Amino acid sequence: MRLRRLTGLERHKIEEELAELREKIAWYQKVLADVGLVMQIIKDELAEVRAKFADKRRTAITSAAKDLGRRGFLSPRKTWSSPSPRPAT
Repeated sequence: MRLRRLTGLERHKIEEELAELREKIAWYQKVLADVGLVMQIIKDELAEVRAKFADKRRTAITSAAKDLGRRGFLSPRKTWSSPSPRPAT
């Protein structure tokens, strides 16, 4: 192939890419200008996520859960800490 033809092919590819980018820019500007469209896009994406990841709960929630309170999370052991001596300067 001649160089002129190769250059023409590359130019054609770049022009196609530019046209695609302009279409995307126009779409994004339309979305940013319309709050209803933004909400619809969010609803659609959440529906896709739900369809992909929704499944039955793997753990059972019962009313027999006991109230642990503050002490339920603390260790029964008493611990002490003391500052270490400062190094001599």
